[in-house]
Amino acid sequence: MVKWPIFITDMGKIFPFALLFSLFVFLGGDIPAQDLRSNRIEDDSSLRLSLEASWLREVPSRVLVKQSELHTLRGGSQIQVRVETSQQNREEFAIVFARAQNGGFSSWAQGAWSLIRRMDNNIEGSRIRVFLRNDYNTYIQFRVNEVLCNIRRT
Repeated sequence: MVKWPIFITDMGKIFPFALLFSLFVFLGGDIPAQDLRSNRIEDDSSLRLSLEASWLREVPSRVLVKQSELHTLRGGSQIQVRVETSQQNREEFAIVFARAQNGGFSSWAQGAWSLIRRMDNNIEGSRIRVFLRNDYNTYIQFRVNEVLCNIRRT
């Protein structure tokens, strides 16, 4: 007597999963993400350096009244630099380097990043968020270690 492997006898349970998996791989695997490989995101470090004094290290009261600025990188990508505030957290604001996406400038588009700063006169940022995918909930966040900052200041 020949014993059939379990995957054949339980094919009724596996078939729906296999169908959904194949549809995802062949039809939807690359379409919804629309993400570039991270090494293909255009570098904006020269822009950050050029805006360090006027945006990133400027006194908060001056940064908060700035109008958004549109910049074009060497490769043609456009970036909008702007300030965002939140009704929930009035102690902080964000300087956003938003990337062009679908006719607008999204603060969470792939390659966008934000420097979050406090409203007081401290020019140091409290954290940085870098969005490596086109997903609002997927980012890398760097926080300032307050203990280290206090040690270095003394």
